[in-house]
Amino acid sequence: MVILGVVVLSGCTKRRYYDPPIDKNKEVAYVDYFYDDYPYVFIVKFEYDGRYAIVTTLNEDEYLPILGERLIGNFSVGKKSIYVPKGNFYARVDVLETNIRTQREADNALAYWVDNDPYASFAGAMRSKAKPDIKMLPKR
Repeated sequence: MVILGVVVLSGCTKRRYYDPPIDKNKEVAYVDYFYDDYPYVFIVKFEYDGRYAIVTTLNEDEYLPILGERLIGNFSVGKKSIYVPKGNFYARVDVLETNIRTQREADNALAYWVDNDPYASFAGAMRSKAKPDIKMLPKR
């Protein structure tokens, strides 16, 4: 009877769920902070070295990454699609700045990009002519 129990239970295994391997040319980053207004600019923190990048979305009607969300892609400066595993979709983004070393530098860069939005001409009625007040950024 004991042998039968061992044979039956040995067929049961604990499955381990994990993300598929990531392409060597891709980076993994997490949304560390974001400016919750127009323009939707956010800071990502890279998993492998703890550095930061400033990213903005290109389409506001698409799903927007949220705080803590994992992103996979090429985070070199420029326009591209970044994979969002949680939502199983690609977000169209523009990486504005990368290789930022500290959180303070990332905060300053975010304030700069919010104040000097390269996409302001596309905003139309979505944004007044006044620039956003950076003092309104919530403190971390």
